[in-house]
Amino acid sequence: MFCRIRLLGVEPDEFSYGSVLSACCALRAPIFCKQDFLSNGYVQTRIMDLFSKNCNFKEALRFFYDASSNNVACWNAIISLAVKSGERWVALNLFRGMCHASLMPDSYTFPSNLTACCVLKELHIGRGVHGWAIKCGATDVFVETAIVDLYAKFGCMSEAFRQSSQMQVHNVVSWTAIISGFVQEDDIIFALKLFKNMRAIGQEINSYTMTSVLSACAKPGMIKEAGEIHSLVLKLGLNLDAKVGDALVNMYAKIGEVGLSELAFSEMKNIKDQSLWAAKLSSFTQNQNSERAVELFLTGKEIHGYAFQLGIGTDTVVGGALVNMYTKCGNLNLASAVFDMLPQKDVFACSSLVLGYAQKDLIEESFLLFHDMLD
Repeated sequence: MFCRIRLLGVEPDEFSYGSVLSACCALRAPIFCKQDFLSNGYVQTRIMDLFSKNCNFKEALRFFYDASSNNVACWNAIISLAVKSGERWVALNLFRGMCHASLMPDSYTFPSNLTACCVLKELHIGRGVHGWAIKCGATDVFVETAIVDLYAKFGCMSEAFRQSSQMQVHNVVSWTAIISGFVQEDDIIFALKLFKNMRAIGQEINSYTMTSVLSACAKPGMIKEAGEIHSLVLKLGLNLDAKVGDALVNMYAKIGEVGLSELAFSEMKNIKDQSLWAAKLSSFTQNQNSERAVELFLTGKEIHGYAFQLGIGTDTVVGGALVNMYTKCGNLNLASAVFDMLPQKDVFACSSLVLGYAQKDLIEESFLLFHDMLD
């Protein structure tokens, strides 16, 4: 139908383009079209969007170079897809190419590149990207938040705070970035002061904000602050989030409040989540309550069996949590057995077992597994 309307001399509109591109994508034939069709900036961007949705970075990159696009949106799309696909150096090289091609980056260009710099631990390059953002006048909340996050992740808190203070508009992500940065630098008092300011202006609080604040309160002598944050978790309904529950249980464990750790666990709604059981087990073992740890360990084994009955026992996430649970219980035989059964091993499962071996003074096994991770 697309070919017919073209033959009739009718110029397709954006809806026609969108439909025929979806068809090309379904047929795995994204270049099944005329060259003039590909040269259209909107079409190029739409094709990149389809590649992105299918997470097909190699094909997207090949198309991008074939199309020789001068469309900024198309450059933004390929850079964003490179970062999402783990090709961060490719993303930064594309950004350099974009600048050398005399194309003016916009506010959609910078967050992806700044994220790449964070992951690659390239502060120097990140400063360069920041400079380009200033030069291009890209000052929306997303770019500014990414800049704050960059400096916070590298521990440059004076610069991160300066950038945050200059923002005209803040969102939950920018607040969380600066709070997390001060928590990482162990400046707990200022992190909690910022959190108080965040609440005072009525800013939304999400699970990432809360886990950062909970980790800040996981210090001896901070039982009052811990109780206040615990109440806020319940008020906001964030006890439904497994990561928040995990952080809450761990917080009480680290300040030696086993009873409150148990109370926090009982309030959680996701008690089938293995990470919560691991956190609770860790709470008892940290505080020398071996009897309760054994009791929970047996419960954890029952959940392990239930996971296998459901056919998810070798799932990467579930399996990793099981390895972590058994490792924290000190049962390396079971931890290793679960680990060996996982068809896909992620860094969490590997790191849990490496740490478990090291804590049991099984240094050779720990190093061997670490080398296997690198391989």
